[in-house]
Amino acid sequence: KIFEMDLEAILLNLLKNAYHACQQVARTRQVKIILASEKLDGRAGYHITVSDSGPGVADEYTQKIWEPLFSTKMDRNGKQVGTGLGLTIVKSIADELKGVVSVGRDQALKGARFKIWLPS
Repeated sequence: KIFEMDLEAILLNLLKNAYHACQQVARTRQVKIILASEKLDGRAGYHITVSDSGPGVADEYTQKIWEPLFSTKMDRNGKQVGTGLGLTIVKSIADELKGVVSVGRDQALKGARFKIWLPS
């Protein structure tokens, strides 16, 4: 079973990151959220997908972004902002629930696509 605050932490962290990412590029700011029922390896569950129109996640960071204190968020002066804990929290909750996390590129919005599968 998932606690309400765990689901809230996942969504809040993904949405905060998407909002920040959308501000980094000169195109229409868009965030797409999808909740879908989906089986994974025969187990019933749900996918939470958050996509944005930001710059996406560079290939060299797709594993590192889940690590504590790592952040790709920078201010105008190139200084790291944020704690670097948001995606670590997302992954730790998913791992605890025997879920799966992934990151890729959203073909339509051209930014990042975070997909979190959690068992029901």
